[in-house]
Amino acid sequence: MTEAIDAITCDQTSFSFSGYSWTMGPTADECLRNAASLPFTVAADQPPFPVCGENTDTELLIGEGFELVQGTSLGEVNASKHFEVSFVVTPHGTREGWSNLIHFTSTGNNCCEEGDRVPAVHVFNQSTRLHIRSDRLGVATDGCDPIEQLPIGNATKVDIRVADGKLQVFYDSIEVCNTSAYASPTVPNETVVVYASDPWHNPALANVSHLTYTRL
Repeated sequence: MTEAIDAITCDQTSFSFSGYSWTMGPTADECLRNAASLPFTVAADQPPFPVCGENTDTELLIGEGFELVQGTSLGEVNASKHFEVSFVVTPHGTREGWSNLIHFTSTGNNCCEEGDRVPAVHVFNQSTRLHIRSDRLGVATDGCDPIEQLPIGNATKVDIRVADGKLQVFYDSIEVCNTSAYASPTVPNETVVVYASDPWHNPALANVSHLTYTRL
């Protein structure tokens, strides 16, 4: 089944339609011209398609708001040891014990061997503080934990980047955490399973949107 695009919006860095959006690169004029000159449809269950200079190294996993459910698989991504994971999270409350937002696993397991978390994002007990793990050579479950609590009821854009020997975390484009221990990040299997949330923890009390994985 296909669905005709009924609304297109472009700006300097993004293209969106029917509730989906992702980073592109053309200017606004180029984006609008490309979109207007191509008659196209898109499969309802596979939103990414080649238009407006699509970045084939980026995979869109969640578009608009998604309420977390334990054990929900979003499918697989073609993985890289250097990557950026981006998403928008809106916490609704806190839970007792660890809870999970998203989990990329190269092994199909939770912890604590290399490839189990590439990366995984958990939430601390009775908190909205994120616990971010991404395996590296010889050290599984290493990572970086920002000290900031995410505001309940408000959206925060989170970017997790592993490249150039570092793991960096950004909230709304501001770096909040980094470590320089990633000269040798774990090389994942060719495909990685993505959960939101994973089967091993309660789901975080949060809504997640605009989840992307980019190979760097």
